[in-house]
Amino acid sequence: MGLNEQASASAGDKSDRISSNNTPADFKGFITQKHKIKHIKKDENISLTVLNHDGISVSSLSDEIIRRRNLLNSAAAAVERKAKRFAFFQMSYNFNFVSWNCRGGLSFARKCRFIRSLVSNQNLSLLGLIGTKRDSFNDFSIRMLWPNLDFDFCFVPSIGASGGLLCIWNPKLICPSRIFTANRWISMDFSWSNINIRFILLYASNNLRERASLWNDILPEVGTNSLCITSGDFNDILHPSERHNCSGFTSSMVEFSEFISSPNLVEVNLQGRFFTWHNSIARSKIDRCFVSPTFFTLWPHITLKALPISFSDLVPLLFNSDSVLDWEAQADIGALDEGEGNRLSGLYSEFNQLSKNLEFLWHQKSKLNWNLHGDRNSKYFHTVASIHSKSNLISDIHIDGVCFHNPVDIKRQVHLYYKDLFRKNSDVRFSLDSLPIRSLSDQ
Repeated sequence: MGLNEQASASAGDKSDRISSNNTPADFKGFITQKHKIKHIKKDENISLTVLNHDGISVSSLSDEIIRRRNLLNSAAAAVERKAKRFAFFQMSYNFNFVSWNCRGGLSFARKCRFIRSLVSNQNLSLLGLIGTKRDSFNDFSIRMLWPNLDFDFCFVPSIGASGGLLCIWNPKLICPSRIFTANRWISMDFSWSNINIRFILLYASNNLRERASLWNDILPEVGTNSLCITSGDFNDILHPSERHNCSGFTSSMVEFSEFISSPNLVEVNLQGRFFTWHNSIARSKIDRCFVSPTFFTLWPHITLKALPISFSDLVPLLFNSDSVLDWEAQADIGALDEGEGNRLSGLYSEFNQLSKNLEFLWHQKSKLNWNLHGDRNSKYFHTVASIHSKSNLISDIHIDGVCFHNPVDIKRQVHLYYKDLFRKNSDVRFSLDSLPIRSLSDQ
């Protein structure tokens, strides 16, 4: 192959890289095309400053549009990543919170260390402290109670040397849409795994009239479309058996019962102990947690445990949703546009309103509904079954000073107890020889 042929071949290869649609036929055509490309590159500044009819640079305008579009795409992607990360955090955690009447003393180092360890060990999403006996809180005082810097809080100042409420939560898991505070209660709305929740922390007064006024104030907050969780120190009981040496019902107990039954709240059974407050001569069950009935369907494994008493004469209550996640259903989650989001919000509002009306209907016609739907595979049946299951749950059993928590061990101990109770005894512990029984003679 000659020199000209080699040059033509190499020129053809270069022209293929420059333009794949128009391959030059010979070396001269390649030189002409190459010169044109060089000429365009030399005049690039002229072509970039071409003006439109309004005297604006077309290239600069297009660059600005592209830059803004990229910024919007980046911002949208960041928001979407944040939303997915927020949803992932909620899906990865159970909703755990503790409500505790700490009886003040939040400036003592030992109590602060106890509260920090409580948040860390129980992996709390929210902490509600009652009876703080402080008129203000700041970031420094909250850092003494929360184990990390990821926190947000709201509080109600104390009335003199008594009262006071404090709510601390993890902002990575809870983003409140509404917070309302009053003298003796805090109401907070947030969403957890697409569930609209209204959390109410309260501290009822010892005075009968103030307590009745508190029930009337909170009742509109409880009767809402959102699912409600009400926890705290109610300073009252529902039944005489819940207070030591209480012989009968009182007017305050009737008012408290009406306050709970009016919005159709259901109490989460306490595990671990019965009385939540005691001293040397008295005992009462005044700390409780009430939820909407729908929670027993959404979270069928709800638990409320009494933690060991420490630094106070009242028991800390640990709420755990213990929800079972459906990862296959969560895998279909994607970004929604504005129209779909509005439509979804409308459906949620309609669903919550229908659920509220349905619960009210159940409350008014419970016997009729049980006769009509009790033996059917309906939502009403499963809700009642879930509540009865939680009421009949045996979480632990104590035998001869030994506590058994495993269901298999509990079942075996109950079986052994009744087996020993009804076992047939082969030994005859009586004799007829000492009885004056006449015998027949041979005659």
